[in-house]
Amino acid sequence: MRKLMIGAMALVGLMATNSTAFAQHNRNVISNSGNGINNTIVARNVGQVQPCFGGFGGSGFNRNVISNSGNGIGNTVIAQNGGGFGYGGYFPGGGVFPGGVNVNVISNSGNGTGNRVIAGNSGRPGGLNINVVANSGNGVGNTVIAGNR
Repeated sequence: MRKLMIGAMALVGLMATNSTAFAQHNRNVISNSGNGINNTIVARNVGQVQPCFGGFGGSGFNRNVISNSGNGIGNTVIAQNGGGFGYGGYFPGGGVFPGGVNVNVISNSGNGTGNRVIAGNSGRPGGLNINVVANSGNGVGNTVIAGNR
């Protein structure tokens, strides 16, 4: 499983370097934040339709990285990529992944008591959606959710 995840992340990295000039690049990085009691940490990217040459939308590349955050009691850590309607929407584009590339990485976060760790992507068919949750949600009464639509 670890080799599969490393391979998927390498693929995402290669795709990012070969993206077109019209690509949207959104990135949030949160480190060592919200540690304590009843904190909320949200990293979210929302794609927009961008007009491009020939009338087609540009592909989206969205990434959230949350590390060493939300540790304590009753914290919520959310990393989310999606369109303009709450959790829904899509990243228009062309090429291999017309639904865009959406990556969430949560590591060493949400450890303690009663914490919630949520990683989710929503995208149009053909998109590449990856959630990586590592060493997170350890403790008592924690919830870890990773989902893609």
